[in-house]
Amino acid sequence: MIRLETSVIIDAPVEKVWEFLSNPDTVPEWTGVKDAKFDGPIRVGTTAKATLHFLGSRTLELTVSEYEPEKRKLGVEGTILGAKVHDLYSLEPTEGVKTRFTKTSTVEGGGLMRVFSPFMARRGKRTALTQMENVKRIVEAQGRTES
Repeated sequence: MIRLETSVIIDAPVEKVWEFLSNPDTVPEWTGVKDAKFDGPIRVGTTAKATLHFLGSRTLELTVSEYEPEKRKLGVEGTILGAKVHDLYSLEPTEGVKTRFTKTSTVEGGGLMRVFSPFMARRGKRTALTQMENVKRIVEAQGRTES
């Protein structure tokens, strides 16, 4: 099993970051997936299909596994290349009006995952950092335009 955890500090209040993160319409903006389509509002059990460009173009089916607005936690899970992937996004207020945004990913091997696990770990870390920096850039820019 691979476990990755990545955090970034966003210069915005936790409520603002949560509003962006939990909006299904913003998912393609920050995740890098294309054509994300949800079967309803985000809540436990909501499913989504998206096109992911990883070792070619793949359709990724995800299920919201955790949704706790009061704790600012959102979890999704799915399967890719025979491996079960679970991503947990969490937010917590930090110094002043800033937010610590953390992504914890676990990947349980199977199929091609056993062969690709070192590559997947490096790629997963890069992808997490890119996603988190996208959220940071977009939310902080929104704050500047609202001032």
